[in-house]
Amino acid sequence: MKTSGGVFGRADLTEAIKEEALDLWICHHFRVLPTSREFKKLTDYQKVFLLQGYLEQPTSEEIRYSYLSETRSLVTDEDEAAFREVGFTTEQIKRMREQLAEAGMT
Repeated sequence: MKTSGGVFGRADLTEAIKEEALDLWICHHFRVLPTSREFKKLTDYQKVFLLQGYLEQPTSEEIRYSYLSETRSLVTDEDEAAFREVGFTTEQIKRMREQLAEAGMT
């Protein structure tokens, strides 16, 4: 197939490859066949919308970070008392707090 003229120009071929890759991703991700009625009814806008929604989903690391940054400190006074009950010293608890602070988790 010619890419510099003829039936398909270089831009047309590039767009065709992008559309086919998007179709394959939708089939794989949503486990549908390209011959299914639901897939065939999708418009180009809907296909791009599905991909954009997927790409904008937060990763598990982002979800964990968000949860940790919105919740209480990881080592509270109650936790400190529980650590003491099981045998941790004040120095060990202090060191844990410092390590958590260095990791940005407090």
